Amino acid sequence: NDQVIAMYTRHSKKDLFINILEDYRNGFEFEGAQLIHPIRKEEYEKFPKQTITYATPIQLEKENNRIYCFGRWTGYKPNMMWSDDEGKNWSGSKVFITNYPFEDNNRPYVKYFSDGQSRIHILFTDGHPRVEPTNSVYYAYYENGAFYKASGELICTAAQIPFEPKDASIIYKASVSGGRAWIADLGHDENDHPVILYTKSPTELNHEYWYARYTDHGWLNQKICDSGKWFPQTPAGQTEREPHYFGGMTIHPNNANVVYLSRQIDGVFEIERWETENMGASWNTKAITQNSQFDNVRPYLPRGLRREADEVVLWMENQKYIHYTDFNTAIKYVILRN
Repeated sequence: NDQVIAMYTRHSKKDLFINILEDYRNGFEFEGAQLIHPIRKEEYEKFPKQTITYATPIQLEKENNRIYCFGRWTGYKPNMMWSDDEGKNWSGSKVFITNYPFEDNNRPYVKYFSDGQSRIHILFTDGHPRVEPTNSVYYAYYENGAFYKASGELICTAAQIPFEPKDASIIYKASVSGGRAWIADLGHDENDHPVILYTKSPTELNHEYWYARYTDHGWLNQKICDSGKWFPQTPAGQTEREPHYFGGMTIHPNNANVVYLSRQIDGVFEIERWETENMGASWNTKAITQNSQFDNVRPYLPRGLRREADEVVLWMENQKYIHYTDFNTAIKYVILRN
């Protein structure tokens, strides 16, 4: 109906913000923010920790346009809630992934992807790689009131949540020698099979970029390249606070053979376009930035582009990035004409 709903949070502070634009064709003047506090007393008693971070709304056409909102609030865990009236009212929020026994310092990191029809792809980890020495990578999908492994095997219904990470499909089981993982992005192929990007860090000075696809024979994991170390600019004499902040990767939402990534070249992070014709066994590359003065990190392609549309890639240019609370960055973009 040409309405735009934006949902966002501060970082671990109270309240979830919703802004509504009734008709984008008449300009981009959003209504004032509606504030929601998604912590329910009953859920908090089971998972007693409160943070409000990472709101991710997804609408499913085949569920009568129900809007799901995922995020990290109750218990420091992935939560879900939904609205059946275009975001005006919301169900009670529930934790849907947790370990048992409950640990209030454990926080799975999650990425979501959907074509907006019936399925939501979910990629997640045990927790933060700074905290989890064997941080692994997992996958599940939601469809029609239940959660499933990549094979289609039922994990649980929505009425039975939460489930544990070990109940989902395991893409990469981390080890001390292989390196702890973190997730970058996910998409899907023409058969709606998941396509995954993640990192391994055998050492904090080298992040390996990996590409995984689900096939009839299970998960196919292919290394893309080494990407260098973290991108934050560590002050002299200090220990880096975020050594697992890699340059970034993203999948083309309409073509899972195309990946945009940021890797360190001659000491500077540059953006490149990588394309495969054989499930990641080999790649053709094209430089998007070269000989840059500043680091270029965290590339992203907008979702929802028409298949015939030009490719648009955006990224962060870091004049200064000491920490996520101390930065001077710009958002850059390039349009690649078809």
